Amino acid sequence: METSLPVDLRGVAERVLQARIQLALRQPFLAGALMRLPVRAIDGFSWCPTMATDGYHLFFNPRWVETLSPPEIRGVLAHELLHVLFDHADRLRRRDSEIWNLACDHAINLLLLELGFRLPAGGCADRRFYGLTADEIYDRLVNEVGGTRRSTIGHQIPDGSSEDATGTCPDVGPDLIEADDPRVRPVQDADMPDLEARQDLQRELRNDATQKLQGTGAAQFHREFSAARSEMIDWRALLRSYADPSLQVHSDCISRCSRPISGQSWRLDFSTCGETGAASAAVCSRADRRPTAGRGSPRI
Repeated sequence: METSLPVDLRGVAERVLQARIQLALRQPFLAGALMRLPVRAIDGFSWCPTMATDGYHLFFNPRWVETLSPPEIRGVLAHELLHVLFDHADRLRRRDSEIWNLACDHAINLLLLELGFRLPAGGCADRRFYGLTADEIYDRLVNEVGGTRRSTIGHQIPDGSSEDATGTCPDVGPDLIEADDPRVRPVQDADMPDLEARQDLQRELRNDATQKLQGTGAAQFHREFSAARSEMIDWRALLRSYADPSLQVHSDCISRCSRPISGQSWRLDFSTCGETGAASAAVCSRADRRPTAGRGSPRI
């Protein structure tokens, strides 16, 4: 937890820490993610007026969090955690970033409301999208003409007996930021995992959450989980399809590739092993001609 805050805001970091502990106790399916993902308090960054995530870190603006009640802090923490678990930041692809963020917010907030969270008023939770994945919601939003991009529809939670019940979805604003965005790099960990490692971690955390979440909300969680999993591409199979069929390209001969800088192209190099005659493949971007070796199926 970031501690280099003005004296008047240091108490907010303590409130967030307490909220993390309480959230882990109240919602065990999120406990693994709460303990393993770094949380950063950042003050004075225009890209984070409320909370945000780059797919690994959870960032919060202490001046905004200071206005929230403890149940609301737990709610927005859960909101950002689910962005990470569902790989929303890295699933942007070529989509419109604002509409994609909006679609993800609808998907998450409807799930959180079903689970009985208390959330700050004003935000995105249109019941028309109940039961849809972020991808399906995005397609519908793109096809809508003349509507506003950010809905302010809120809905009551049916069960008012829970402390985290009642309230509407949080209007956290644009809270998805790409991990390689220059604006976020100064506040990222120096040893932040690369894309493949992040996706491995997200898959592990999703599996843990899936095993622990039962009953209300479990079905929708599984739908979004499946959507995230289906977008992972086995790049070994893809690269093998570009190789000459006469080359015997073995799976363990394809090097792991690093993600190219946005807008740059890939280059595929093949070489032949003198002893076995098998071909090996290496991938690098125009920005970095040095292929990186490693194990596992590369994904971008």
